[in-house]
Amino acid sequence: SAPIAEQMARGARERANTQVGVGITGIAGPEGGSEQKPIGTVFIAVSSPLGEAVRVHRFTGTRATIRERAAQTALEFLALEITKKPCLARLAERGLVSAEEASQWRASLLRSNDNAAVRQGLRELYDSVQERAAA
Repeated sequence: SAPIAEQMARGARERANTQVGVGITGIAGPEGGSEQKPIGTVFIAVSSPLGEAVRVHRFTGTRATIRERAAQTALEFLALEITKKPCLARLAERGLVSAEEASQWRASLLRSNDNAAVRQGLRELYDSVQERAAA
């Protein structure tokens, strides 16, 4: 579930004493699925000092395929987090966005499972910052 993935990510970050942690949980099959959580349902969470974000995915294929896709997706999610977090923190430090805005942007971007939507969100953030900087 999403709360379990969050707890796993937070626990990994705290236990390893790192800035970010990842948690992955779900049903890779071949058994164990339900109507609410069919085989292939995977929750991936990233935890950082700014909080936790969770995405739910529905993968298809064999157990090995589902596990491989979950691991790859978690790495991509982590890469987005590592890239965005410092950028948003620098914007907040410079007063171009408030810490609360940075946290809201981060949460909004991390909720999206659509990379095109994430890119669009980053463009909107960039435009917003440019307008503030010009004012």
